[in-house]
Amino acid sequence: WFTQKASKTNGCFTFNDSVAAQAYDAQNQRLVVASHGGTIKMFTFNGTELEQMWTIASAADAIPVT
Repeated sequence: WFTQKASKTNGCFTFNDSVAAQAYDAQNQRLVVASHGGTIKMFTFNGTELEQMWTIASAADAIPVT
């Protein structure tokens, strides 16, 4: 299904702040990813590339998920 030429990885969070949840909207080709530390990022899919649209940083008074 995936070939080495067609597949890519995207390190969208820091090393010690892994992905906690993700959601994909196929109709609008949007991917939203949330980290354990509370950061949320939205990407759009443009053919073969993910392009970051926006980022919401974690709030200072938020309690991170462990």
